[in-house]
Amino acid sequence: ERQAEHIRSHNSQRVETQGQGQGLSAQQAEQQMQQLEVHLRELEARVQQQANSLKAKVAEESEATHAKEEEHHAIRTLQQHLETSQQNTTALQLEVRTTGEELDKLNQQIQFNTHQVSVSKQTLQTLAGKMDAAR
Repeated sequence: ERQAEHIRSHNSQRVETQGQGQGLSAQQAEQQMQQLEVHLRELEARVQQQANSLKAKVAEESEATHAKEEEHHAIRTLQQHLETSQQNTTALQLEVRTTGEELDKLNQQIQFNTHQVSVSKQTLQTLAGKMDAAR
């Protein structure tokens, strides 16, 4: 608005100066002033249109930036979930390995105990046989 007022004032002075130097009639000066006013309104309309266009572009960019920020947040969240899952998987693998080692030890103990039972049975059978023979 201030710029438009400045242009109007400048145009008015220009018309007066031209009118004095060229001997324009008041009617010619008025017509020239009206033409300049029309031109000024056209310029104001174009400036307003460009301002609206820029506002729309800024709004689009803002929306796109917001969408990108949301996307980055979602990616970071997924990365954190992935890291947590990997840590949990590593912990479970260690637990499975430990459990496997414990099972191996138990199997060895069972085999040893089974062997001991078998030896004890044979010893008992041998002793029973000797007792039967002694009778």
